[in-house]
Amino acid sequence: MNKNKKEKTARIELRTKPSEKAKIKRLAEKCNLPVSEYVIKRALGYEPKAVPPDAFFDFYDKLCQLVNSTQDPQTEAVLLELSDEIHAAFLLPGKEKNTGTPQSLLCGEKEHPRSCELLPLVAKAKDGV
Repeated sequence: MNKNKKEKTARIELRTKPSEKAKIKRLAEKCNLPVSEYVIKRALGYEPKAVPPDAFFDFYDKLCQLVNSTQDPQTEAVLLELSDEIHAAFLLPGKEKNTGTPQSLLCGEKEHPRSCELLPLVAKAKDGV
């Protein structure tokens, strides 16, 4: 977390209800982060991503293999775009737009992107294949 070894860390203490603490801990575990790092990322406006299941990586690997094996440049372009969007949506940490109360943002109550946002790209890929 602290990239600069010479920079000292500062301590922040906060009080919360046991139920809120449990919820924050669960959300941090979903993102495979320590609670302190999860809270820092949320406070700085980042939305840590939950670690996807192994099945996601199997699917993503097959999609990448399909991109590499396609012969049609148009289909390849559509599949690359789809692959990039999936990568950004599920694997890259994003900076969120701060809407809602600070508590709702800290507790991860913002809706996640829905898979239907990717449906137009999937339709393009099917038409091009």
